[in-house]
Amino acid sequence: MRNLRISGSTTSPRSENDIRLNYWDPSKIIAASNDINNPTQAQFYSVDGGSTWNKTSLPSVPGDVNQSDPEVDWTSDGTAWSATLGITSTSVLRVRTFTSLDNGATWTVEANPSGGQTGADREIMWVDHSPTSPFKDQVYLMWHNGTPVFFARRTAGIGGTWQAPIQLSGAETTVLGIGGDIKTNGFGDVFVFWPDADGSRNILVTSSTDGGVNFGAPLTIAQTFATTRRLSIPADSNRRARVYISAGAYRTATKDLVYAVWSDLSGESGCTTGGGPGTNVNSTCKTRVWFSRSTDGGANWSTPVMLNNQSSLNDQFHSRLCVDESYGNLIVTYHDTADDINRLQSDVWMQTSTDDGQTWSNAVKVTTAQTNETIIPPADPFQYGDYDGLHGFNGTFFPSWTDRRSGGPEEIWTAKIQIPILITQIIAHVETGDKDLNNNSRVYLGFEGKHGREFRMRTTNDPNPFRENTALDIVFGSGANVRQASINDPRNPPMDLTQITGAYIRIEPRQEEPWKVLNAQVFINGSVTPAFSLRLPNIILEEDSGEKVSLG
Repeated sequence: MRNLRISGSTTSPRSENDIRLNYWDPSKIIAASNDINNPTQAQFYSVDGGSTWNKTSLPSVPGDVNQSDPEVDWTSDGTAWSATLGITSTSVLRVRTFTSLDNGATWTVEANPSGGQTGADREIMWVDHSPTSPFKDQVYLMWHNGTPVFFARRTAGIGGTWQAPIQLSGAETTVLGIGGDIKTNGFGDVFVFWPDADGSRNILVTSSTDGGVNFGAPLTIAQTFATTRRLSIPADSNRRARVYISAGAYRTATKDLVYAVWSDLSGESGCTTGGGPGTNVNSTCKTRVWFSRSTDGGANWSTPVMLNNQSSLNDQFHSRLCVDESYGNLIVTYHDTADDINRLQSDVWMQTSTDDGQTWSNAVKVTTAQTNETIIPPADPFQYGDYDGLHGFNGTFFPSWTDRRSGGPEEIWTAKIQIPILITQIIAHVETGDKDLNNNSRVYLGFEGKHGREFRMRTTNDPNPFRENTALDIVFGSGANVRQASINDPRNPPMDLTQITGAYIRIEPRQEEPWKVLNAQVFINGSVTPAFSLRLPNIILEEDSGEKVSLG
């Protein structure tokens, strides 16, 4: 998996980062990070789908001497958004928002959504991207100001305005509501999460069905084993890894799913309280990534489970979750020291789910080199920072992470990850009397994607798995003698298929026709009803739906 250094060469350490694809033009991507030795936030942008990256920074705001805690997103008009904490010389912290009209190259100060608060910290931003949402393009922010958790929303459009902050937390949050997340679903429901690991140990969620105007009472979805939000592990014993929440939501006519992951102690013997193994590489206490889901819109939550509890003495941290809003697939990334017996060097790993979080893939390594934050100096005392980034849709994802594989200052890296789309149904039918003079039956084949989406073939590079050299194989059972086949597209003339031999068809896409609906007419000579299957490289294929071809 190709790794890309998006921060470029730098002498200033970078840490804590966020990344976001433009839903309406995925060739545009923005990211951001802290710039430890400089007063403004580092910004990164790509206009070619992540192949190459440029860097810039946010403008300074009068009175602020530093910027921290990067967040980025897009609205459908092509405006790029960024948020940061503006920090004064007397440690007054305010949430600042910025916009860019040139895909992230230059930025303009937009607002101070935290209002008169002076202790706003760890803000999280999210835009409602769903075309079906009544609140599409509303911008949401959350942060904590001391113990309480606050929320603000900006109404959609050029004339949109920020509403006054409202407090979401109550007596259930006892110390600090830091390290939360905001997500929305296709109906516009808003979910806000936060942990209170330093106090009650609750992991909490509250939701809104009116675009963030009103929220319900916070619900506890789980409790942490750790009694502190700072997890001390050999790989990150100075800054210490955080018990932060990363979440997602996905709703259709038949599903109302909400998800959360977080890093915590393993909960096994000797690891049910405290803050982790510290610098003791032989400690049996380990940190793990935990997952819970709700199938009823956040009202009830499953018992949390560890996604990957290896038997070895290794630590997982900085977990991030993303829901593919196009198909509902899930991806989780995290740092793991599994490939270092000394628990000092980490890689970024990923796991995926294509069945709404019921089961998860084995862990796959994302990074091509390890990073080590324990050699101080030259590693910065801030080490990894508090979190990483992850975003994607339509099968393509980009994580972002802090990395010092070079042995020099910390840098920000990414990788393009592509998850195959799941085919859930193979459809075939013959229209009554639809035969030619040679008694050939005309069979219509259709391929349907996950959650009822029409399956399409793209012959350019994205999204995976359809690249320009991808071919589809359709294999018919005994009694079928394929004579001719073509693909129909209402916008183009039928395209003949190639390599037709007996009951075997290979569809080889043509470059000049980038989109093709897979609705194939297949002429079959034979009286035996043929079952059929697909052989498709780099894609998950479920069993035949049970529908068979009925020759008339």
